[in-house]
Amino acid sequence: MRMTDDVVVVALDVDQNEDAAAVVAHVERNDFAGRFAISPIELTRTLTAEFGNGIITPPRSPKVLVNADQTSAVYFDGVASAEELLEMARDAR
Repeated sequence: MRMTDDVVVVALDVDQNEDAAAVVAHVERNDFAGRFAISPIELTRTLTAEFGNGIITPPRSPKVLVNADQTSAVYFDGVASAEELLEMARDAR
């Protein structure tokens, strides 16, 4: 999914065995757009406390949509089309 004026993609790598070089290589290899970072262990723990271990299971394609004023968050896993993601983002407003 590409970023737009309405959507900002933030991807967190939760694998503590990977480093910034691995993240950069993955982003470049797949021509991804967005913000990419390695999740600090404290954030990973907070995410699992809030959403369960599925949030750190990459094969499940976990996602959290957060609206712009950060008052609503929706967690889901699995693959969704760009249109479905945009619709969910609009609904989270």
